[in-house]
Amino acid sequence: MDAQPISELDLARLKAHGSQSGLRRVATEWRRPSDSWAQTLRWTGLALADEWRRWQTALPELLRG
Repeated sequence: MDAQPISELDLARLKAHGSQSGLRRVATEWRRPSDSWAQTLRWTGLALADEWRRWQTALPELLRG
């Protein structure tokens, strides 16, 4: 696979065309899904339970060592 070098004119066109238009397009198209309070509480509970299990597993070793 031989790559052809890009001409300076093509490089300038690419830089001018794609510099920020892609970033703006993605930023305007993407919308964060809004979570309901129930979903927020559920995810918080799951995260706290996971953290609690990790501490339960690690704490005896930490206290012994």
